[in-house]
Amino acid sequence: MRKFRRGGALLIYGIIILIAAMSIITVKLFFSEEELKPERDYGVIADDTLRIVTDLYPVENLDRVVGSVSEFHYDLAELVGRESGLNFVIIVENSLAKSLEGLEEGVYDIIARPIIVSDLSKEKLLLSDGLNSDKQVLVQRKSRYNDGKPVIGSVVELAGKEVHTSDDETVGMILDNLSMEIGDSIFVCMEKECGVEQIVMMVAEGEIDYAVCDYTTAKKMARYLNQIDIHLPISFEMQQSWGVRKESPVLRDSLDLWMERVRNKRDFRRLLNKYGLR
Repeated sequence: MRKFRRGGALLIYGIIILIAAMSIITVKLFFSEEELKPERDYGVIADDTLRIVTDLYPVENLDRVVGSVSEFHYDLAELVGRESGLNFVIIVENSLAKSLEGLEEGVYDIIARPIIVSDLSKEKLLLSDGLNSDKQVLVQRKSRYNDGKPVIGSVVELAGKEVHTSDDETVGMILDNLSMEIGDSIFVCMEKECGVEQIVMMVAEGEIDYAVCDYTTAKKMARYLNQIDIHLPISFEMQQSWGVRKESPVLRDSLDLWMERVRNKRDFRRLLNKYGLR
């Protein structure tokens, strides 16, 4: 009986020690994970370097005529960086998914590209004041450039079609919702390595049949690409913004202030004229 009691006591002590050890390990893991979370709001960035990430997709054969929307945002990022008065650097990353990942990890501070304001984007980012509002449209070839095939005139006709977009999840969500509304499948192909203008060029050149992009880009491209039709809207107008980490509210407010100042300057008006966006 004594042996049993002694053994039982040892077992209890062993369990207590094991629980204590596991608790210490859990606490250490928790704090190590917390330490990995970047704390880069304005105060930290002001003593370091403001890191702005944007995409850059020059459009071959159209650069000298219209430029690209991504080039506009690159130039705008330079104006905003100078207006901030901070040391800044602009990094090019064409993948939106990788830009979001880098933002979360503290590699970047501002995503300077048009991000559609939606519940999906608000879950991941603090968004700046709206830069502009725009709608998504279908880009397709006109009948005479497509072996006489009639253009799609209703979203219902997208049933069973393959539609290409950039890697913006909100655009994918719009098409998924549209698919449910028409009661049939729309096959969405996200082009992670292509910019919006490049996808439009792919439609014009017959590499793909259908794409969805913002109306501003589509209208600008249609001036020089007679092959494309852009008349079918896919969404209502939606606000577009830049984004920062959800943990950087002071930086977001500062960004809004810098952007407001930039908009009131002659350099910004020149930028709009340069890219035909007035």
